Amino acid sequence: RKRFEGNRLTGDEARFREQHQWIARNPELATGGPSFAWLRAAQRSMRTALRPAFLAPIKAPCLVLSPAVDRIVSVGASQHLAQALPNALYVEFPEAGHELLRERDPVRVLLWQRIDDFLVWLVLAVVAVAWAGVLYTYRWFAAHADSLLARALAWSHDHPVLGRYSMA
Repeated sequence: RKRFEGNRLTGDEARFREQHQWIARNPELATGGPSFAWLRAAQRSMRTALRPAFLAPIKAPCLVLSPAVDRIVSVGASQHLAQALPNALYVEFPEAGHELLRERDPVRVLLWQRIDDFLVWLVLAVVAVAWAGVLYTYRWFAAHADSLLARALAWSHDHPVLGRYSMA
């Protein structure tokens, strides 16, 4: 049986025990330690992800969530990753362990608030860009309406079928 004290995943004893009850009832849910292949792949991924040439072209807004008391993933590496991404928002959760979604309720409430805030900001940013596109298009058409209409009429006069109707 796993002990809560000293675990590296969560500060919530009830969720820690619940997870181990699930595993006791369904042993196939248990995960062992990392394999050598997993460690090799993880090292390769980390080397790639920490290269500035890999991260700099990523322009999409990113939300980097980091537990301050993570004893599995380096908090410094998470901070470095967020700093290297041009449009990243870094949020650190004090007194939280590795598994943010399995943490105590105050941490989870703050986590979901930060996720919600980021998604609202993202939607508002997309709407603002879309409206800017609509306004630009409207202004462009308004500025070029006369020449576009003249070109369309000239084309219809020269068209073999439409020209018969435009001469009337």
